[in-house]
Amino acid sequence: MKIQIKSWLSASILFECDTDSIKLAVELAVKSGANLSGANLSGADLYGEKIGKIPIQIYGLKWWVNITKKHIQIGCQIHKAEEWFKFTDKEISEMHSEALAWWKIHKKFIKSAWELHCKD
Repeated sequence: MKIQIKSWLSASILFECDTDSIKLAVELAVKSGANLSGANLSGADLYGEKIGKIPIQIYGLKWWVNITKKHIQIGCQIHKAEEWFKFTDKEISEMHSEALAWWKIHKKFIKSAWELHCKD
């Protein structure tokens, strides 16, 4: 079936593909490098989580960051939000050769964004 991911602001199509679910469409969009800034993902099942609030999306930090209430995606790494903040330096450094230095700079900002997103 054809799935379109649209902007919540203008309703313009940000990404379109033939797949079975919005979850797969989002995964394909991310893998293809599509800019999903402002995408309307309300009601989507993303990472096994029903999205009730538009995720926070952050660009320009080397890796794309997508924040939902339960999950955070940084580049190709997707983990439960609480797990990100419990990872050891060794675990972070095993994700990518530049990940630890990047994480030390942005961790506090990403955690604050996630906490803000979780407030109702």
